[in-house]
Parts: sequence; structure tokens; C-alpha cells
Amino acid sequence: MQTIICPEGLEVCSVDGKGLGVFARRDMQAGHRICVCSGYITDLEHVTAMSLQLDENVFLHGVGEFDDYINHSCDPNCVVRFEDGSAVLFVLKAIGEGEELTFDYNTSDWDLVEQGEKTNLDLSFTCRCGSGNCVGEVKGFRHLTAAQRAQRQEYLSPFLAGRFSHP
Repeated sequence: MQTIICPEGLEVCSVDGKGLGVFARRDMQAGHRICVCSGYITDLEHVTAMSLQLDENVFLHGVGEFDDYINHSCDPNCVVRFEDGSAVLFVLKAIGEGEELTFDYNTSDWDLVEQGEKTNLDLSFTCRCGSGNCVGEVKGFRHLTAAQRAQRQEYLSPFLAGRFSHP
């Protein structure tokens, strides 16, 4: 495995059944700003599993930095917030040393199934988070029930917040 440079206190490691993940090497408090998500702006034609949806046809495409390896969880400990046009990763709830950093992909992507169909990639996936509120299949915000949508409302990207008010 190539060495992936992380901010102090984080490390990229193998995760059974998930590939790579980012782990805390020290305790982190809620509200801690981890990083501005790296990448370049692209469109739907260039979406991959390492893309984060910013708008209807605008995506932040990962470039192999550590933040591209933060896995999904339906009960995440991190959240992506948008500040001054940038996607910024924050600690949502306290993270203990050795704990994997996760965020809910359903709070940024509208429809992974449709994105996959348009790019001939399998972007939706079976969730392995094991939380009590697991959605089972991660397909994007569009595919959540009304209750699941409401549960995530305060963590949505600006793009999805607009869609949430106008489904």
C-alpha cells in the first residue's frame, strides 16, 4: 500500500470488507475541523466512487488524499459542511483513539443509482456499518424514506437541502 499523508492524529489503514479507512490516533472532540476536502471540480461524466456531489451536475472528484478514504456510516461521527464554496469535514460527535472516521454519504449525494447508470459504474453499495438505523443499501438521499430523510435534514449539503424542501 502506498503511503497516504494524513494530518497529525489520523492514519489510513485497511478495513475488513471496506478496503481502506481513516482512523483517529488520538481523541477528537465534536466540532473539531479536520480538513477542507481535496479534489477538483468535475461533472457527472467523470464521477467515480471518490466523488462528492456539490450540485446537480457538479462533483468534487477525489485525488487520492486521505479524505477520499473516509467510509460511509448510517451513524457517522463526522459531517461534511460547506463553507465559502468548500466542502469541509468536521467531527460530529467525539471520536476516540483507534476509532474509524465516517460520514453519511446520503447527506451529499442525491442518486448514486442514477449516477452509476450514467457512468457505467456501480456506485450504490450494501452498507456494512452495523448501526441500528442502517439503511441497508446506500443509494443516495433520493432513495431514503421520509423518516430517514428527516433524520438527516440538519446534516445535508446545500444542494440536498434545496432538494429536500422541493422533492
